[in-house]
Amino acid sequence: TFTAPLRLAVRRNPDRPMRPSIAASGPTVLIAWEDIRDWYNLGDYYNDGPPVALVSQDHGATFGPPASFTGVDGRETMVAISGGTLYVGSVAGTVEMSTDGGTTWSEPVYVFADPSIYRPGANRYDTSWIEAAGTLHVTWRAPDFSVPPQFTYNGVWYRKLTGTTVGSVIQLAGDDAFDPRMAVAGSNIYVLWRNVGGGISLR
Repeated sequence: TFTAPLRLAVRRNPDRPMRPSIAASGPTVLIAWEDIRDWYNLGDYYNDGPPVALVSQDHGATFGPPASFTGVDGRETMVAISGGTLYVGSVAGTVEMSTDGGTTWSEPVYVFADPSIYRPGANRYDTSWIEAAGTLHVTWRAPDFSVPPQFTYNGVWYRKLTGTTVGSVIQLAGDDAFDPRMAVAGSNIYVLWRNVGGGISLR
């Protein structure tokens, strides 16, 4: 059986909650969504709102106060719990982290966009992450800005997060790869993607 519905957010003009995500580990439940601007009224399709996070420490019975990450693009919000660290991210490339159950959060970190390799503001699509043995494994698809012309190439990238430590970026596939999927079993990491010209590849 399921509990009665618990309303976690309501529309507040001009903002409205959209695209929720949820993760759970033990008694901890992490929920986040985007407080999107009402672009029907504001006339700006790209005026995206910030992510908002809620944390429960009693299996979702009650939640603490919401955390809103002002100034962060919250499109397609994602959440994860790994090794006691809470993560809130979006395809805009940033991730906020908490090591104290959501009481405090880090400044946004460009997990999906390493500024030393490519433009940090570029959106990261087809993003997926998997928690295994206290490590958060992340893959995404993004334009490879090292190969002109820009915005016409794709690529599959990987990095891992252990607590608040962000690993280095590894490029798994070049300009003809997109739509990655991932599985983790023990120490083995499997990343699968589609090829632009047709076909499926695995590393």
